[in-house]
Amino acid sequence: MALRSKDFLFRRKTKDGSWQDFPESDSWYPANLDYHWNEQTLPLASGGYYGCTTGLHTISFTLRNFIGRIYVLATLASNPTDDDWFPIKFTESCNYYLEFTDMVILNPNGGDLIRQQGTTGTFAETVTGNFTYLKVGIDRDYISKYPSDVQKSLAGKLEQILINY
Repeated sequence: MALRSKDFLFRRKTKDGSWQDFPESDSWYPANLDYHWNEQTLPLASGGYYGCTTGLHTISFTLRNFIGRIYVLATLASNPTDDDWFPIKFTESCNYYLEFTDMVILNPNGGDLIRQQGTTGTFAETVTGNFTYLKVGIDRDYISKYPSDVQKSLAGKLEQILINY
C-alpha cells in the first residue's frame, strides 16, 4: 500500500478575483478571458519531504479530449524558489514529457478509421528520486504560442493528477 496518495492542484483566479484551487486544468469557453493554454500545478510535497527513501513515485493522469504535453518538475530544496526546479524523465517512456494528440482508431467491424478528438483515458508513469517537491505542467506552445479560439476549444483538459509514493 502506498504511504501517501494525493492530488495535484491548479491555482487560478475566479471571476470575482479570488484564488481557488482546482483538481483539473483550465477549460476554454468564450467567456473565459483568463484561459491558461499552458499551466502548472502547485508544488506538492513528495517522498523525499517525508523521508521516504525508495524514491518511487507513480503518477496517474486522467485526460478528457486532451491535446498537449505533460511534464514533471522536481526540486530537492526545502523552500524552493523558481530557480530550484528541474525537469525529470518518466521512468517508463524515458522522456521528459508525455505527448497526447488526436486518436485514430481502426473500426474492427467496417475497417474504416474513426478519428477521436484528443486523448481520453487514464495513463500512469513513474518517476524515481528523493525529491522534496514535485509539480506537473502542461505545455502546448509547440502547437502554437498564440492559439486561436478553435485551437483552445479543441485542447481538452487534464481532469485529475494523482500521485502515490
